Amino acid sequence: MVFERFRDSTVSVERCDDRLMKIAVAAKERLYHFFSAPQSGCSDQAKEEFWSLLDEKTAKIPPKDVIIVAG
Repeated sequence: MVFERFRDSTVSVERCDDRLMKIAVAAKERLYHFFSAPQSGCSDQAKEEFWSLLDEKTAKIPPKDVIIVAG
């Protein structure tokens, strides 16, 4: 779900897996990559898999872009 004020600025929405989602929003000459990643109640193995996937996804983002991770 994307806030209405960001709807026209949303560049992409990607469901990475059951727990990780990425939304890219263009604003003020930058691209903001929001990662939603609820981890409450997850096993240690699930958390390790999450961190590996997050590392993989953030490595593809150009340095000039902004990364925001929320849980």
